[in-house]
Amino acid sequence: MRVLVLLFTTVAILLAAPAFEHLNIYKQPDGSTFSATPKGDEYLHYLKTPNGAFVVYNKKTGYYEYAKVQEGALVGSGHIYKEQKLYNAIGLVGGSVAKPSLEELQQVREKNYKRLHR
Repeated sequence: MRVLVLLFTTVAILLAAPAFEHLNIYKQPDGSTFSATPKGDEYLHYLKTPNGAFVVYNKKTGYYEYAKVQEGALVGSGHIYKEQKLYNAIGLVGGSVAKPSLEELQQVREKNYKRLHR
């Protein structure tokens, strides 16, 4: 019985672990690279760059893109992340993508939690 409890506890911990927050190097399909730190958990995950950009991976294009909140989900904006672009206080310098607020990120996380725990 103790073995079963230990097994289920271990599996639950492994499945619900937060991201390992360590600065990594990511490579775009065009060969360019950028550094970012993974953030989040099983309900919300994204990359945060040293300059404060929120980045997500687009499976369709293979590129990492600036993140935006759309219909309650954190999605790629269609704007490929390039290290030289910087966010300012109101969004992306020279672009049209606003940085998601912490409140928006929390709403996305809560929506994903509810969807997975129906």
